[in-house]
Amino acid sequence: MSYGNLINETIKISARYWWLWFFGFFISLADAGGSLPQISERFHYKDIDWASHDWIPAIALGVLALTFFAVLVYIVLKIIAECSLMVATKDIKSGGRGSIAQSIRDGLPFFLRILALWLLIFVLAIATTIA
Repeated sequence: MSYGNLINETIKISARYWWLWFFGFFISLADAGGSLPQISERFHYKDIDWASHDWIPAIALGVLALTFFAVLVYIVLKIIAECSLMVATKDIKSGGRGSIAQSIRDGLPFFLRILALWLLIFVLAIATTIA
């Protein structure tokens, strides 16, 4: 396959169907091409009263709960975007009209497969870290 033709076809599809960029945004958010904003510079540890330890468990549990919820929402959106982007690209490539709602609807059956791959990668990463 000619890479020039592949790139030209990709540019034509992405220019014509702008909503594919919406799915691509979620896919690339935490991959090598993107990152989440860093907030560690906003906290000044010198200003915290470390003598009072009463607030630490409540703050830690709150931060842990918010982090877990944010990661869960992010993973669900990323997997839905991956599935929808795959289905939409296949539909457009085969001559279909394609729409964002139809792509999401057709991509949802693949959700559990992609989630299983994510869980497998997570388990392998944990096993590698522990070993």
